[in-house]
Amino acid sequence: MNSEYLELCVNRDIEKERKELPSVIYLIPESDSDNGNYWVWCDEPAPSDSHIPEEAVRYIREDK
Repeated sequence: MNSEYLELCVNRDIEKERKELPSVIYLIPESDSDNGNYWVWCDEPAPSDSHIPEEAVRYIREDK
């Protein structure tokens, strides 16, 4: 059995993980020669000088 599959089978505390996630995340545009254009999430709108904060899409977690 491959190790990636085994990691998915480990018992997880979803509530604990949810509480540890940031309440605000940003989707920021990325691109590279292998994958083309895509989005990644980060807890800040411009994690490096190559990112433009205005291009980030802000998401706020809503707890129900």
